[in-house]
This record gives sequence, structure tokens and C-alpha cells, in this order.
Amino acid sequence: MFEEYSAAISPSALPGLILKRVWHVKADRSYDVFRHKQGDGLILLRTISGCGELLTGCEHFALTGNTLLIVREDDITRYRCVADDWHFYWLEFCLEDDSLPLSKLFSLHPVSRENIHLDNILSMLRRNSRVDRDFATATFVFLVNSWLHSLAVEQEVCSSHREIVRKVIDRMHERLRDNWAVPDMARYAGMGERNFREVFNNETGYSPKKYYDSLRLDYARALLTEGKCTVQEASDALNFNSPFYFSRAFKRHFGMPPSTLIV
Repeated sequence: MFEEYSAAISPSALPGLILKRVWHVKADRSYDVFRHKQGDGLILLRTISGCGELLTGCEHFALTGNTLLIVREDDITRYRCVADDWHFYWLEFCLEDDSLPLSKLFSLHPVSRENIHLDNILSMLRRNSRVDRDFATATFVFLVNSWLHSLAVEQEVCSSHREIVRKVIDRMHERLRDNWAVPDMARYAGMGERNFREVFNNETGYSPKKYYDSLRLDYARALLTEGKCTVQEASDALNFNSPFYFSRAFKRHFGMPPSTLIV
């Protein structure tokens, strides 16, 4: 015998969701809609490719490929294609509560079988059968939850990466005098070097070497400004190959040679 059991701690569905209309649009630059219609529903925009924009009373959203946006229907004032093409799905629905993130633009890779689910929603919603229309709504609920789950997973990964990068930067500050090599940083982070470089750059906007060198040179400038050492001593203290290499790196970073700071 085999028996397995699972129960929800709290309700986990989207309560009272009613899917009303679906548009599948492949637009060109002539597509420009000014919206004056008022409504109490929500709009979910899933951009597949190309580029469009949506304006509300106070916000502007640039809708590029693989973006997701949910907004209140009566907030929209205009939407249009701003490139050669804009391929998107527009889904109108009502929801009893405020459980969805509104007016937040997300970048999200397609979830499993997303295009099939979207096409099924489009075709089933127009059927005469109540069962088919209910299936379209159920598929939409499933797809929305799939997107939300994928976003949560991506944010968790980003949070994990952010913590790793923070620890590496803390360690950089502790090792300003060591000329710490990037492969050793990657090992400290518990990551492959290529992956570490990518993660670090995504989090800081800099390569790990450039970030580390910037910290070291800032430290050297502080030492020189406070008269705690000579250029030779600063070069030796920070484990540069030579005073010449140190001076060249310093000038490239600050736009002046380190000797100008010596009184």
C-alpha cells in the first residue's frame, strides 16, 4: 500500500477571477491606441517580442520581449508600438482581491508551454460551451500562478547571489593589501569562475577585478592623502608589481599621478 497526503496551510488560489477578453496582437508602428474607456477590471500584458509602451496617468512602461505587466483598466491612457513590431497578449479580467502585483514591470523568461497555454486560452474562451470557457479561465489562473512562481524563484536566486557578492566584497575590504586573484574569489564564493564573474557584474555593474582594484586604489589614495606613506611604500603595501605599475593604475583611475598627493 502507498498513501501520500498534502494540505494547504491557507487558501492558495486566485479567488473570484473572471476572464473576460483576450487579444493576441502583432502590431507595427501604426498601432497607437488612446484609451478613454473606464472599467473596474485588470489588464495583464505579456509581451512576446518587439517593443511597445503603455502610459497611465502618472507612469510610463517600456514593454520589451519577455516582460509582464498587470495594471488597472481605468488607469490606462495610451499604448502603442514603438519599434518595427510589438507581439503581445492582452488579457482582461476581474479579481475579487488585491493579491496580484499591480503596476510593476517584470522581466520573465517564458514558463513551460506558455505559448500553448496562451493559444488555448484564446481559442477556448470564444466557445459556446461553459466547460470550455471555464477551462480557459482555469488555464489563465494556472498560467498566472506559473508566472508568479517563476518570479519568486528568480528573486530568490537573485537574493542568494546578492548575499554571496556582499560577502565577497566584505572579504575584499579585508584583503586590500593582498592583491586577491579573481579565481580565488570565485572559490571563496563557492562558484565557478565564469559564473562568479557574471553574477558579480550583474549585481554591481563591474567586473570583480575592476571593483577590487577600485577599492585598493581608494585605500592607497587615503594613505597618501594622510601622509602615512610614500608612493613606493603604498605600492609595496598593496602588493603591486612595481611603483611604476601602481602609478599608472592610480593615474588611470583618478586622472592624476599619486605623487601629486605627496606634500
